[in-house]
Amino acid sequence: MIAEGMLRGDSVLSAYLFEHGVTWEDLSGVGVEDPRARLAELLEAIPEADRVVIVSIAGIHNTAQNPIDSREIKLRGREGRIAFDADPEENPFVYGATVRHWKDLETRARMGKL
Repeated sequence: MIAEGMLRGDSVLSAYLFEHGVTWEDLSGVGVEDPRARLAELLEAIPEADRVVIVSIAGIHNTAQNPIDSREIKLRGREGRIAFDADPEENPFVYGATVRHWKDLETRARMGKL
């Protein structure tokens, strides 16, 4: 999942964890010394076949202005979803940026299906 905005990425992660049985109590952090280790533990409990990668980007235009090398994240042959804020059918600037990002994922990251 390529999510535009940190809030959307965090929301996707929360929904994903809840789908796999994690509770609000699990995520509360109360009494947890190392929250990152706890989150890693919750994620590692999910079967490998059900695991997903969630990448948050600052904005649809950010990928062109401040490119990240999609080849650094192992996406080759994987299925992906793109979640952007605006409607590309109504905004030509968003449409153009979406097409550029999509092509980058297909050619450089060699994703299997978008």
